[in-house]
Amino acid sequence: MNLTQLLASNLAITEEQAKGGAGSLFRLAKEHLSAEQFRRIEEKVSGIPDMIAAAPNTDGVLYNIRRLISSLGGNPTGAGGFANLASSFERLDLDPDIAGRFVKIVAGFVRQRGGDELGNLFDGALSSPYRRVIEKNT
Repeated sequence: MNLTQLLASNLAITEEQAKGGAGSLFRLAKEHLSAEQFRRIEEKVSGIPDMIAAAPNTDGVLYNIRRLISSLGGNPTGAGGFANLASSFERLDLDPDIAGRFVKIVAGFVRQRGGDELGNLFDGALSSPYRRVIEKNT
């Protein structure tokens, strides 16, 4: 069973929603990992480029949030990542409450395919304030 099938069956969502949601998570991880680290994950989890391509485009939302936070003197990185993920899930018509379970399944899949080292890399890429907010709501 591939990742999108696993997500769809465990979360009672469509495969399109699963693909786009997983792509949103991988896109977020890619922003926080080196190119080499992310390449290693891509080698173990097939279809990541297609999943990222299926993730909703939230560039405009992200840009506006980062600009607003910066104008207020804050650091836009963590909040922008959370807003980007929340916006992606909203555009996929996914309930925000599902995000924590989504993260756990994707992280578990990466760990299963790539071992503890790659699982820890992926977890680390998502270990920021928005990750704690997501997990708090599960």
